[in-house]
Amino acid sequence: MNTLGNVTDEITEILQEQSVDKYAFLDYISMSQQYLQDIGVSSAEVDDVVQTMMLREVHGKLTGAGGGGCVIGFPKDPKELDLQALKRDLEQKGFTVLDGLQKSDSGYESEIQLSRQ
Repeated sequence: MNTLGNVTDEITEILQEQSVDKYAFLDYISMSQQYLQDIGVSSAEVDDVVQTMMLREVHGKLTGAGGGGCVIGFPKDPKELDLQALKRDLEQKGFTVLDGLQKSDSGYESEIQLSRQ
């Protein structure tokens, strides 16, 4: 039986290969999120985001320490993804979608501008 640690190890191995098996990677992303749900680290909001993304064939999982904060998504086929429609789906549910991720020396970053209502 797989554990969250085993799934993480498998994802790491896949990403270190010269030719990444995209479908295995996406399966492990979804499996990882399921384990996080099973152990109670996820939240109803994160689960809703993940389910909404899956309707457009985007595999997602929470990032950070859990408890709901941020979800990262990996599309099955980036060329076929209607990103604006996905963004609209999520924003209609009240979620904030980060745009314009930029690679930096410390990883990826995005400028977030929040408005008070």
